[in-house]
Amino acid sequence: ANRELVALGTANFFGSAFGSYPAFGSLSRSKIANSAGAKTPLFGLVASFIVLITMLFLMPAFKYLPKSAIAAIVMVAAARLIEFHFEFLWKIRAYKEIGLTLFTFVATFFFGAELGIVLAIGISIFLVVKHTTLPSIEVLGRTSAGRWRDLRVMKGDAEMFPGILVIRIDESLYFGNIEQIVKMLNRLLSLGRLDAHPTDKSVLSEDIKGLVIDARNIHTIDANALTVLKDMFEDYHRRGIEICFAHLKDDHIRNLYKGGLTKLITIEHFHFNLNSAVNYLQDKRSKIAGESVASSTESAKSSPV
Repeated sequence: ANRELVALGTANFFGSAFGSYPAFGSLSRSKIANSAGAKTPLFGLVASFIVLITMLFLMPAFKYLPKSAIAAIVMVAAARLIEFHFEFLWKIRAYKEIGLTLFTFVATFFFGAELGIVLAIGISIFLVVKHTTLPSIEVLGRTSAGRWRDLRVMKGDAEMFPGILVIRIDESLYFGNIEQIVKMLNRLLSLGRLDAHPTDKSVLSEDIKGLVIDARNIHTIDANALTVLKDMFEDYHRRGIEICFAHLKDDHIRNLYKGGLTKLITIEHFHFNLNSAVNYLQDKRSKIAGESVASSTESAKSSPV
């Protein structure tokens, strides 16, 4: 079918300079040719000859043929062009894609192909915008087997670490979602839940001082997102919150440094896995706590009785 389209396009391109009759084809016609065993463009000549003979001598035989029979021929040919993946989509619970497919079918059936396609495109754009304004962020916990899983899925079978929040961002960062992502992070740091209302009480046992971001699914970061990240890092630095990345791509690390973040984040804040990042924050917190205790003890000894 692809070769036929290229051949038709080339023929029409050069033929238009000589006023030739435009050649044309269709997917259903190509499917019929393939089902008939056609291997070369000679099929077009044979088919044209058969059509000519039919039009000249056999038309009376089709006088009483109902239009539904002709429609059935076209439907049978067109049905084989459709690849059905409903079983696969159902297994992976892609209900949104199934619903969109069924809606397109119904809209095309009742309102025509053009309006059905326009409605399907409109809904697809709406879903993309909705997905952009509601980015996917998961709060992770470590299971007894040492794996990191979404706390909403594990429901108590995964543990959090006091003072440390581990999240995974399943989106590329760009101008359309970065502001929303920052708001969601601030809500997590203050309340511990994405679905919490600003007036709700925090579910955190203590204030968050360390944030670990699983960045394996962050494929791109545009310039606007980089600027917002810089402002976010500066804000968290003033609040005493340290940020670490796990699985961040090398290109993104270089862009962070080129963006002037070397004073806020160093090579120690980039890790190959989540366990390494969490261990780094825990060790640093322990060290700071030890220095604080030592400073308090020294101050107590030096003070007069």
